[in-house]
Amino acid sequence: MLVVLSDLHFTDGTAGEHNLPPQTLSRVILSDWMTLAARCRAVELRVVLLGDILDLVRTERWFDLPPEHRPWGRAGLAALADGGAGSPLERCALDILGRMPPDGRIESAPPATVLVKNWAAFALLRELPARAAEALGRALPVTVEFVPGNHDRLTHAFPALRAAVREMLGLAADGAGALAAPFQQECRAPAYGLLARHGHVFDPWNAGGPGAAPAVGDVITTEFAVKLPWTMGRHPAVSAEWLRGLRAIDNVRPLGRIMEWLDSRIRAEALPEIRTALEEAFESVAAGLLEIDFLRTWRDDKTDWDEAVRWLTSPWIRWLPRNALEILRARDLLPLFLKASEDNPDPSGDALIEGLLDERAWVDDPEIRYLALGHTHNPLVLPLECRAGRDVVYINAGTWRERLVRAAGSGAPAFVPLKHTSYAVFYQPGEGDTDAPRFDFRSAIHPA
Repeated sequence: MLVVLSDLHFTDGTAGEHNLPPQTLSRVILSDWMTLAARCRAVELRVVLLGDILDLVRTERWFDLPPEHRPWGRAGLAALADGGAGSPLERCALDILGRMPPDGRIESAPPATVLVKNWAAFALLRELPARAAEALGRALPVTVEFVPGNHDRLTHAFPALRAAVREMLGLAADGAGALAAPFQQECRAPAYGLLARHGHVFDPWNAGGPGAAPAVGDVITTEFAVKLPWTMGRHPAVSAEWLRGLRAIDNVRPLGRIMEWLDSRIRAEALPEIRTALEEAFESVAAGLLEIDFLRTWRDDKTDWDEAVRWLTSPWIRWLPRNALEILRARDLLPLFLKASEDNPDPSGDALIEGLLDERAWVDDPEIRYLALGHTHNPLVLPLECRAGRDVVYINAGTWRERLVRAAGSGAPAFVPLKHTSYAVFYQPGEGDTDAPRFDFRSAIHPA
């Protein structure tokens, strides 16, 4: 039995308390998964963490680092290109992630880290072999595998981070016994008919460059979605409760709805000083975002919007009056930029399908029946085609994070928070009563 889950987004808590309650993960693993394993007489349990598990982007810690040393800054990009051991970027990433202390006690680990904030969840994964044997009454081979996504791509960048991830998640070392070995970028499991990857590989806004090079989506998440609440938090009239609501900005899906959501927050604000401060913070953060060289020099042949970014941020346009330039950037470019990142003609609403249909990795492999992705936070099961009697099904693993979903009704925009728990389970022949690979998809959605 092989379980795929993605987009848990464990964070260090500095950009808001959005972490999954550990009891939710414990209930699903120790009750639901163990029931399924017993029912199918599982011969093994493989847990594939399919990206965006460890979120090193959604944190305010990057603002402690000079801009040039951030992952998209000049020195940060150089560190990513040459391994950068000991660089400010590597040190900051390790400080965000955290490392297992030698004595294995939470009290010995720095508190404001992804590790400590999610200690119970990681402990459950490390203890899974023993917990599974206890629940099933028999020994069962158990492995946990990690495939990085875009929010945890930095975990793949440096040997020290890779070793830290393997220790905190209880992952086995690679075949050579090295904790610091590179992570696999996909899970190919022929016995289950499965090819699984994080879906950012089909998203030009989040795919990134070679190795662990960042993407435009990383910049927008940190330098806009995280920085806007961080900036507002310095306003004396802003309460902790109000700021907590604003920090939900990165839960808006699809991303192109962020501008509508922000507008609804501004309109709903009764205090004029807060409304004015939010408008001013938005203008400042948006203008600063578009000053970042990484964004200004971005190139991608899959979209024309990189040309628009360069045109509207190029030096020759500086002849415009300053006020006009700020309005052009903040009120025109950013909304279009965010909307463009979500453009998708497919009626299912999944922007990754076109990439799946264009690739050959599954077409040329007759053993592949199931294509599992994460990334969009939208749980989905969609047959792609039947090829030579082989039904090929696309499964998006969804998320375990809250989503702010725009109401479909007309009128002023309204957003409803929904909590998700989604995962896919795959069975190999001999598990259960079938002689061919099969799958189950489990998705629970309820009001927050």
